[in-house]
Parts: sequence; structure tokens; C-alpha cells
Amino acid sequence: MIRCAAWALAFSAFALFSVRQVRSEVTVIDLSRDFQVGNLENPGAKFIEESIVSEIPQTRRLLVLERGKIVADYSRQDVDPDEVFILWSAQKSIDSLLFGLAIDFGNLTLDETLGDVFPDEALWVDDADAEYKKSVTMFELLTMTSGLVANYKSVDCCYDKETTTNPDYCPECGDEPGKDLKEAISFLTPDATRGEWNYVDSTILYSYIITARTGMSPRELMASTVFPALGINNDEIGWRTNSDGMDVVTWGMYLNAHQMAKFGQLILQNGLSALDREIISPGYITDCTSKQVEIDGDGYYGVWWYGFWWYTYSGQTVGNKEVGDYFCAIGAQSQYICVHPELERVLVRQSDCEWWGCDGDVDPERIDVVLFEASTSFGNEESTTTTATTSRAVTEITTAGESTNATATTITTVTISTSSKKMAAISIETTLSVIGSSEVGTKLCFCRVHLLPLC
Repeated sequence: MIRCAAWALAFSAFALFSVRQVRSEVTVIDLSRDFQVGNLENPGAKFIEESIVSEIPQTRRLLVLERGKIVADYSRQDVDPDEVFILWSAQKSIDSLLFGLAIDFGNLTLDETLGDVFPDEALWVDDADAEYKKSVTMFELLTMTSGLVANYKSVDCCYDKETTTNPDYCPECGDEPGKDLKEAISFLTPDATRGEWNYVDSTILYSYIITARTGMSPRELMASTVFPALGINNDEIGWRTNSDGMDVVTWGMYLNAHQMAKFGQLILQNGLSALDREIISPGYITDCTSKQVEIDGDGYYGVWWYGFWWYTYSGQTVGNKEVGDYFCAIGAQSQYICVHPELERVLVRQSDCEWWGCDGDVDPERIDVVLFEASTSFGNEESTTTTATTSRAVTEITTAGESTNATATTITTVTISTSSKKMAAISIETTLSVIGSSEVGTKLCFCRVHLLPLC
């Protein structure tokens, strides 16, 4: 990878490069560090305190980031701000990153089937729907269009209040989605229409897919890749397991609000955990949050779609307020992580509502989404710290009359100060990272940055 300053800016201006931008610019921060905290005495933060929390007393934590900085941070008086809390199905969106890692590493493809991943016929013996299940693709699982539904046996203590804060409470809860791989397969039955969205609320099958193809359990894979890049200590989170020792995906993870926000910001940063560190490929992030399949019926505020375990909202309005396009990870009892790319805002909620909803039949998302309305100000219009923007581009490199297509990432860091409301650029640094093979003048070292630079 080439690191340089003015040379890279000048070099990219030559006719050797023809750039077509395919990704909008966003602020990039180093997610391995704690979030910076802005001025919390702002209109948006006050709106949360005076309107949202008073209407939804079950709100435990409500956190808003804008351009990577905390601009609202509410914690109920009886709640430890650093306490981990169960994500329920909001975890599914985080789980989607496991598949992205496996795909980026070349261990899995979207068109592979369950039969490809689990070729051992002993797993399929006595399963009347074996051939159907074997034909289900990874794409169908990630978009919930496989026609499979979850028919597991409920464990009563899974739904006790203590379950939400104590990962060790009710250990038998981990077996609810399947105590082993064979049972996990048997719990899924083809009772819905294939090709249409149908929600699969609980299954541990995805964990076994990741382990089969990467050689690591979901937690091991996260702990060796994503957690360090996000500054998350693996020993400080909670993650339920079944009797087989397998991590429960789809709902068994426990995080605190800041840890949840790290994942939202990672998605907003297109898979970059820092300026020079790509954890998940931007193409996969785009697939996760794109409109893969329409969800039947109208959403809360308009049409809603499903990506790869992410809910995507398009053209949303609340009353006469425009809130635009955004996407969310949503879990039971009103846990969610929502990301608004245009406003560069990340919203995190932890709640202890009942299963059927909050008091007074209030829907927190209907209220919280007002925080995505452009006129809702969090007073973060001026930056006094280093701001970084990243833009993804497909670049055509021409050498010796030949051209080759490569994906390039151009990252620009601009350090600014806001003395007397005047912005002065102090330094500009550009990093050009190219994936491909070519020579332009001198030999370039081409690499793809995942966990560590390869060159």
C-alpha cells in the first residue's frame, strides 16, 4: 500500500486514472478508540430527555452519534451505562458480518447451498424435507426468502426479565434454537412461500455454517477480527451457547450501548474501522443494507425492505417531517441500531418493554425516528477535531496502452480548527490503496487491507 501526501493527490490527476465514484463520502473515525463526546446540551439531546424518555419510561439507554461523535447519551437512573443487555433479534444484523467475513476470506459464496456446506448424509437422515433444505442458498438465508420457518420448542425461562441482563441465567435457553446441528436443521421446515420474505426468528444453524467454513465459532471469529478493531473486549460481552458449546446467533449476544454503536458506525463507514483498516468489504456492506427483498405491506412510515438481515426504509416521513432513507437492526422489546447515511447519524436504543410492547401501546421507533429528521439539531455542525472522509471508487488504471480494472480506495484526512468560526485546513493526507495488479512508473505494492496490511 502506498502512503503519501501531495504526491498521491497530484498523481491521481494524471490521465492514467479514470475514476467513477460509487460510494458517498462519510466521516471515518478510529473505532478501536472510545467515542469522542460533543456538547450534550443541544436541542436534540434535550428533546430526548423532555419528550422521548418521558413518553417511553422503559427506555434504558438512548445514544445518538453524529459524524462519529456522541451528541446524545441518555441513561435511566437505575441503569449502569456500561451494563450489557441482550440484543434479541437486533443481533441478526451483526451476525450478517460473520457471513461477510467468510465471503471476503473466500470460504463461502452466496450461491452455495446448505447441501454444499453440510455434505454429511448422516445429518439429513430421516428428514422428510432434506432435499428441499439442501437446495437452500446462503442468499436465501440472508434475505429470509428460503421458505423455511423456525419450529423450535420454547423454553419458558428464556423470557424471564433476568434473561435480558444475565447471560448465565437459564442456561437451557441456549438449546431453544437447537442443541446441536442435526436438531437445528430439523427445527427448520419449508412452511412458507419460497422467494418471499418470511421472518425466521430463531435458529442456531447459521453458527454451524460459519464454523464449518471458517474453522472458528462465531465468537472466535469476531474476537479475532471485528472486536479488536472496534475496541470491544471479548471478555466484557455476553454470548449464550447451546449444549454443544456453539454460540447462539440471531439473539444470544449481550452488548452495552456504546458497543452497539460501534457496529452501527462500522456499517456507516462502509466496513472501515479506521482510515487504513478495512474489516468488511464495502460491496458486502452495500448488499447488507440494500433493498434485496420487499417486505409485504407498508412499513411504519412507508415502504420497507430487507437486505442481509438489515431492515431498510426508503422515503420515510413522520407526520409532515421527512426522515429520508435509513436502515436498522431491530430486536424484541425495542432494541435497535439505526443508521442514517445522509445525516451520518447512528441511533442506539436499549429498552425493557414487555414482549407485546411498551406502556400505552407506544412504538419507540415511531418516536425515535424523528431524530433522523434533518431539522433536529445536535449542535455538531462544527468540528474541532480531525475529520476524515472516505470515498469508494472503481478505478481504471492504464499502463503501456493496456488497461486493467481495479477497485481503489482513496482516503483523505483533513485536520481543521474552528477558531472564531473560521475553518483552516492544516494538513491534507491521502492514502491510495489499490486492489489489482499493474505498474505505473514504479512498481506498486497492491494489497487488500483486512486485519493487517499485507504489504
